[in-house]
Amino acid sequence: MTDAQTHTFVCPECRRSIEVDDAMRATLLDAGCVVCGAVVTEADIDSPPFARTPAADRLS
Repeated sequence: MTDAQTHTFVCPECRRSIEVDDAMRATLLDAGCVVCGAVVTEADIDSPPFARTPAADRLS
């Protein structure tokens, strides 16, 4: 089983930051911000620049 990719969404209006999966990303693009209803564009949703690794791996 693989982990779903997460994206960071930052609303251009209310500035709320939310981690979202691919399904929620699509919903945001279709329906707008779940907090304030602002229009959301691709630029408001950022894919993580690197895969998250356990803290123990980063300490070595």
